[in-house]
Amino acid sequence: MNDEDRLHSLFPAGGVSGTLKRAYNTDDGNPFVWAKTGTLTNVHNQSGYIITKKGRKLIYSFMNNNFTRTTLEIRNEMVRVITKIHNEY
Repeated sequence: MNDEDRLHSLFPAGGVSGTLKRAYNTDDGNPFVWAKTGTLTNVHNQSGYIITKKGRKLIYSFMNNNFTRTTLEIRNEMVRVITKIHNEY
């Protein structure tokens, strides 16, 4: 197992496993985001990394606190932003 495979095994993969299974679409069957999530009342966080279409590996962290919308709305906005970064960078 190489270092990248080992790193991938530590995180749920978007569109494939864990808490991100239904959150992200894969890119032709291949995940492009690996991250961990954490949720409490009015707190939803996600940290991990993405691989962009240009092959860049970017680390990110979203910290959403004291929000008044639903967790689903917050999560959908994070997915929108991460997917846009994946596609454009």
